Amino acid sequence: MSDSTITTQCPHCRTRFKVDLRHVGRQARCPNCKAGFEVHAVAEPTSKPSGPTFVGVNCRLCGTRLYGRHDQVGQLLTCPDCNTKTKLPAPKPKEPTKMPAAMLGQQYELWDGDSQPWGTELLKQQKALVPVRCEVCETLQYVEPAMIGQAIECPDCGHATVVKAPKPKLPPAPAEPDLEVEEVRVDESFAPSMPPIYSRYEDFESLSPEEQLAAMNRVVTNRKSRPQMNAWPLLTGWKAFLTGPGVVSRCLSIGILLAFFFTVAVWVYPMILSGYGAVVGLPIMVATAAMIMLGLASASACAIKVVTESSEGNDRIEEWPVNNPVDWMGESFYMAIGVMSSGILGYLIAWASGADVAGKLLGIAASMWVCFPVVHLSTLEALSPWSLLMPGVLRSMTKSAGSWLQFYLLSAIVVGLFVGTVMLLNRYSPELISLAAIPFMIAGMFYFRMLGRLAWRIRHDGDS
Repeated sequence: MSDSTITTQCPHCRTRFKVDLRHVGRQARCPNCKAGFEVHAVAEPTSKPSGPTFVGVNCRLCGTRLYGRHDQVGQLLTCPDCNTKTKLPAPKPKEPTKMPAAMLGQQYELWDGDSQPWGTELLKQQKALVPVRCEVCETLQYVEPAMIGQAIECPDCGHATVVKAPKPKLPPAPAEPDLEVEEVRVDESFAPSMPPIYSRYEDFESLSPEEQLAAMNRVVTNRKSRPQMNAWPLLTGWKAFLTGPGVVSRCLSIGILLAFFFTVAVWVYPMILSGYGAVVGLPIMVATAAMIMLGLASASACAIKVVTESSEGNDRIEEWPVNNPVDWMGESFYMAIGVMSSGILGYLIAWASGADVAGKLLGIAASMWVCFPVVHLSTLEALSPWSLLMPGVLRSMTKSAGSWLQFYLLSAIVVGLFVGTVMLLNRYSPELISLAAIPFMIAGMFYFRMLGRLAWRIRHDGDS
């Protein structure tokens, strides 16, 4: 060992290494376990330990680790796994432990727990440096104040920037005198929310005149903040509804889409019945049926949106269903359940009376005309397609009988106009029957608009 180095040992992992003599008594960090300790010299061992007792080697076939004694060096060892013989090589000489490069040069010193000074004291001991920002690449450097006025080269782009004197720091503002804090007292009678609107006459009479006036003002404010009910809700608001965004465009686009694919289906159907034409016609028919179902699902989503928005008293539909076919399919399930369940009663009556096919179809149509509004409003009120009859909807047929009668009369006119349009198209040319999808969408938009306004009237009568 030379005079300028000593051997020290980490008290945590017992690793020995050599350090410079000037580090004795300082805090250092072990290169093995990274723990800090104070450097002290340790005695060198009197005798160096003997070499390893065993020598290891990997099997040349399966990689199993094998060990042999020093006297077996150069001999063949048999692998216990694959029985392959592998020659045991001589052990490699152990390389001396090198001094870590981090131990060379200036070292970081660690303060003891109680001897560490405050950060403000350390800040005062630091040298004052002047910040210099490169004029080209904005690289920030710090130089000593003696270099003010000189040009320094940027280490990134090589541009020379003149060091300017920093702006003088403003003196700290004088401390303001302590402000007197006024005690805040909370009124125990304070209520964070508005008092309720009294609906009972006895409760209202028990209030003071000021409280009665405040309650009446809240009633007027609440009534003005929502759409006002009129005597004929099914006949009013049509101009704002029809001129609203998306009404005409959705009717025409979905109607034209359905008309086109119905025409394709009528054209492809005879091809399926032929021999070899079924090979081409069947895939086209499947794709056409899928597009028709997609169009009907979109129409169902729009219809439910019209009913729900109209039931709130809104004259315009501001937000239509999103363009997500998955959501359309879920809402079309409501519509399909309502259509099928509302026609069962008419079919059973026609079947029990022994009617023919035309009579059964007429019974189904009449049953759907009467039962579908009740079933559809019930499913929407319960938010479940299986709640076909809700007590609140059934009670409204007696409490709001005039509105129900008005709806049935107007819906009969709409359905009659649609059936008349279909008969005219069929009379003019049976091939144009697929164009009935366009008046079907228009009639459906009128029908569900009136159904939503009926729901608005029912809810208003129930609240009153």
